[in-house]
Amino acid sequence: MSEIPAHLRKLGSESDSIETTANQIVDFLHDSLVTDDGKPAWNNRKASQSHSIIPLVDEESIRAIPMIARLFDQLGLDIALFVEKETLPGLEINQNNFNIFYVPEAKGSPYIPAQHDFVVPYNIRSLVGFGGLLPSGNLFATILFLRTPISESAAMIFRTVSLSVKMALLGSDGRKVYQ
Repeated sequence: MSEIPAHLRKLGSESDSIETTANQIVDFLHDSLVTDDGKPAWNNRKASQSHSIIPLVDEESIRAIPMIARLFDQLGLDIALFVEKETLPGLEINQNNFNIFYVPEAKGSPYIPAQHDFVVPYNIRSLVGFGGLLPSGNLFATILFLRTPISESAAMIFRTVSLSVKMALLGSDGRKVYQ
């Protein structure tokens, strides 16, 4: 785990888009943390059937998706300020706490969608996510669905990973978002 942040910080400096950097991050985390094949459709925006892009247009639409609303809450992001685009530069300055999104028990959690199609059949036990805002105002979030239960203290280690992912994305922030 101590080598992961150092490697992540090196990604993205030569990427042509945020998506290219994000794919490098996902591939690296997958190769470093997954013990078997996992569910390939959830590892790629284009392969995902129902979660490829989630529009975050207003507070009501964000609050309507419990997992995304909880992500905002646990990351310490104010949804009302986030949807007011002109306030994003001020938000970026104040968003340096690198909190995590943590669900200790996935099964039955109101914060994780697709209980019967994903959580139960794939034996998802816990969830750890992290993210924040880039200077451009773009939000980044990485969510790991884990088959091994994880304690809160172990989940807190991902605060360092969050900072490293943000540093990797800074290299491509301001470039195009998608390939």
